[in-house]
Amino acid sequence: DAGFCNYFYTATFACYWEGRGGMIKKLRENIRRYLDGNDPLAHECVQPFQSLAYPLEPEELLEISRFHANKAKHRITALAGSDFSPLPLPQSHLTVFDARKGAVTHKLRVGWVSADYKDHPV
Repeated sequence: DAGFCNYFYTATFACYWEGRGGMIKKLRENIRRYLDGNDPLAHECVQPFQSLAYPLEPEELLEISRFHANKAKHRITALAGSDFSPLPLPQSHLTVFDARKGAVTHKLRVGWVSADYKDHPV
């Protein structure tokens, strides 16, 4: 369940390793039940960004990310209707100075900010 997934996440960052092998097995079982569920709006057992801290295979991480992308699609469709299509990406005229190259570039590289914007401060 989601409670165990949150416990495992906290234990990882608290460096609590006792019984970790069994906890990893239980984590994978919980994630599998979560991903195999029929409800795309089910409570999140694990977030894509959060899952990067887990000892999971790349295929498992990809499956978690795809699940959440599909979940977002369902939410948008519920709000905007089935004929929703995203707006085209705007063309940016932002100029960025690249300190590594000592030159101006038009590429802005953005890192991951947060797994979500509602459950914790950023």
